[in-house]
Amino acid sequence: MKETKFKIKFLEQKGSIKFYITHSKLHGRYIKHIGKGSTTDYSSEITRLGVAINSSFEGKIFDWTDVGEFMDHYVDELKRECSVLDYKDEFIKFKTNTLNRATLKKLSRSAIDTYERTINYFEKFLTAKKISTDPSVIDQTVMDEYFIYLRDHHSAHNYIVKLHDRLKTYLKFAMKKGLAVNPTYSESTFSEKYDNQEPDEDDRALTKDQIVKLIDLRKDFAKGNIKLPDYKTTRSITEDLQSRQRKRKIENLRLTLDCFLFMVATGQYISDIKGAKLIMNLSNPNAVHIKYRRVKNNSLCKLIPIHDNHYFLGQTIIDQYKIKNGKNFPYELTLNCFNDHLLTIGKLAGFDFKIMSKAARKTFASVLYFDYNVPLGEVQLMLGHRNSEMTQKYLRIQDNDRASGIHDRLKE
Repeated sequence: MKETKFKIKFLEQKGSIKFYITHSKLHGRYIKHIGKGSTTDYSSEITRLGVAINSSFEGKIFDWTDVGEFMDHYVDELKRECSVLDYKDEFIKFKTNTLNRATLKKLSRSAIDTYERTINYFEKFLTAKKISTDPSVIDQTVMDEYFIYLRDHHSAHNYIVKLHDRLKTYLKFAMKKGLAVNPTYSESTFSEKYDNQEPDEDDRALTKDQIVKLIDLRKDFAKGNIKLPDYKTTRSITEDLQSRQRKRKIENLRLTLDCFLFMVATGQYISDIKGAKLIMNLSNPNAVHIKYRRVKNNSLCKLIPIHDNHYFLGQTIIDQYKIKNGKNFPYELTLNCFNDHLLTIGKLAGFDFKIMSKAARKTFASVLYFDYNVPLGEVQLMLGHRNSEMTQKYLRIQDNDRASGIHDRLKE
C-alpha cells in the first residue's frame, strides 16, 4: 500500500476549527478554516479529506498553491452539504444543561419544549414550502414566511412570537458552530401584542362592584346557601351518588373561587399558583408583603401588599388555608377545570360575561392603579414587568390620559 503523503490534523483556536495540513515533500504547512465549534463536530472529516486529497494529487507535481485551490473547493462543497438542521440535537442538549441566570437552575421542561417545537415546525415548514436546508438560504424572507406559517398552526400571537424568537436563538447557535446562515435572518422581527389593548368581551378586569359580588358569593358558600341543580337521573347514578357528586362540585367551586380571589389579591396567574413559591416578608406587621417569580418568564414580582379590605382578601385566605412561606395556594385542579368552574361561578354571581383565569391579575393591577392611585412604577414592580411602558399597555393607559393627570395635579 502506498504511504500517505498528506498528514491532516485539527487546529482549534478560540472556538474556530481549522485543518492543519503537512506533506512529506513540501516545506511548511497549510491551514484552512472550516467553521466554529469543537473538533468532535468535524471528527469524520479528517478521514474523508485524507482520502480525497491524496487521491487527487497522487502522481502529480504540485505546490501549496495547488493545495490551497483544492481546499477552497473542498470546504465550499463541505459547507454546501450542511443542513441548517444539523445542530438541532446538540442545541437541545445545550439548552437542557443551560442555567437560568436569575435562578441558577436549569431551564424548565416547558422552556425546552418550545425550542424543540419551533425546530420541528421549521423542518415541516421547509419541507412544505420546498425550501432548501442550505444554511445560506435561511434569510429574512424565509424567516418572515416561517412566521406566517406559524400563524396557520396557532392562534395565539404572543406564542407565535415566542416560537419565532426561539428559532432565531437556534440559528445563532448554529452560526457559532460554523453554519453559514444568511445573517439577514436576524432582521426578521415581530413583537408581542397586548391582548388587553383590544380585549375580547370575556377578557377584562373586574370592577370593584363585581369583586364585591364574588366576595358575597364566597360568604354564601360558607353558609351553605349554594344549591346546584340535580343531575339527570339514570340507572347507573343513584341518588346517593348524585348527592356526593354535587357536594364535591360545590367544594371545588368554593376552592376555585377562593383561589381566584387570592389571585386578585396577589396578581398571580393560575400557572403561578401551581408553580411559584411565595416569599413572605413579615418583619413589619403593619406592612406585610410578598414576592414571587413568574412561572412564565421568571420575572420577579415584589412589594405585593397582603392587606384585607372590601376588595382584597389576601390575609384572610392565607390564614384560612395556612399558606406558609415558600408555599402557595393549594389548588390541584387543572386549568380547564379552573376555567369551567369560573364559568359556573360567574353565573352564580349574576354576571352576563365569562370570567377567565387571567382576569384576576388584570383586576389586581387595575384596582391598585385606578382605584387606589398606586403609582405606575410600583404597579410595575408588583407585576414584574421590565419597564413602565409594558405596565402602561397592560393597563390600557394612553399617553393622553397620563398627560391629563399630570396637568390636573399641577392645578391643585
